[in-house]
Amino acid sequence: MRLGKFVLVVGLGLLLAGPAAAQQPPVGIGFGGFNLTQMLGGNKQLQDELKMTRDQVDKLTDALAKVRDDMKDEMAKLRDPATSPDDRVAAMKKFTEASDKAAAKVLQPEQAKRLHQIELQTAGLGVFTREDVQKELKLTDDQEKKIQQVNEDLQKEMRDLFRPGAPPGPDFFKKMQAAQKDALDNANKVLTDKQKATFKDLTGAPFELTFGPGPGGPGPGGPGGPGGFGPPSPPGLVLSPFVQDRLRLTADQKKQLEDLQKEVDTKLGKILTDDQKKELENLRQRGPGGPPPGGPPERP
Repeated sequence: MRLGKFVLVVGLGLLLAGPAAAQQPPVGIGFGGFNLTQMLGGNKQLQDELKMTRDQVDKLTDALAKVRDDMKDEMAKLRDPATSPDDRVAAMKKFTEASDKAAAKVLQPEQAKRLHQIELQTAGLGVFTREDVQKELKLTDDQEKKIQQVNEDLQKEMRDLFRPGAPPGPDFFKKMQAAQKDALDNANKVLTDKQKATFKDLTGAPFELTFGPGPGGPGPGGPGGPGGFGPPSPPGLVLSPFVQDRLRLTADQKKQLEDLQKEVDTKLGKILTDDQKKELENLRQRGPGGPPPGGPPERP
């Protein structure tokens, strides 16, 4: 399928990396970076939408933590700038499949279906590269060409918005999200009425996954996936491995960062109680998919 090969610019991450990185196919679910299943353990908005119980949240959190531990080697490939585009996609595919398999053992069928609908909604134009969507829509060659043109127009608009060497303006992410929404609307215009009905059934009721400023970044559609520049940093960590890789720190900078991290850890050790230290360590081990301190409220 032609659509499976065209370049999708779905976030600032590709623009920051330059033309070479822009040739890489999108990885992961949503805006190219972070698997929504991995977010379930710590995202109350998703938990509420899926009507998850406290027991389900706890079981899924533990299962996803095990997936991350079992697949440390694959995740290391994603953090390694030397990893080839094909290997990067393969590693993310393995990680995604393992996460989804773990979730399937915890979620009820209707919950899993709703999560999949939300995944498709957050995929932007990337939704048309999904095998299940392509199979259901049965796009013609002419439709594929038109959607590919929509994507190319989006690439140009995104590059016009971004100015290398200068920080994004205050309205940058709003404009970027608006451009992505307009592109998806234009792609939908290419579909027949029957295809539109099928697409609506595939994506379900509209759901806006919101994020506030924080470790994850500026919000859905932002670089690196829903919530910003790659996976959120573990609590108390100055710069995550992902950010370090993106910044391409020198050996001397890494050494200075290690010293800074030790200083931060020492100060935290003086500020926190013993119980708080244990909880912080627990949160670090669980990673970005873990629940907030105290966990979500009990649900029937």
